[in-house]
Amino acid sequence: MKKILGILAITIMAVCFAGCSKNSPEAVMKGYLKALTNNDYAKAMSYTTLSSEDQAKMVSMFEAFASDEMKAEMRNMSYKIDETVLSEDGESATVKYTLIKGEETQEQEEELVKVDGQWKIKETMKK
Repeated sequence: MKKILGILAITIMAVCFAGCSKNSPEAVMKGYLKALTNNDYAKAMSYTTLSSEDQAKMVSMFEAFASDEMKAEMRNMSYKIDETVLSEDGESATVKYTLIKGEETQEQEEELVKVDGQWKIKETMKK
């Protein structure tokens, strides 16, 4: 159950949020994943398109429901960026990455969009 909750938490955060540049899809995804593995939910949410109000709601939710065991599991998780596919217009991208916990791996992908010239993980509270 805790394993499922941990994976669900990562998925919700990812669905809700190194290139050479600090403003590249890869750099944003790495920053987001690093914040998650450090249990820094506020920083992770800052990489998303969620409004400030929705970011605060997500942070509160994860701080309330994340057990010490789940936080420890997150700290022991690593990741690697596998592939980035830019749209033709350069305004969106899909980043494929792998979450790694010991021998277990889980492939994921996130859609990123440019907002005011900055890459952000496309998030909705409905997913």
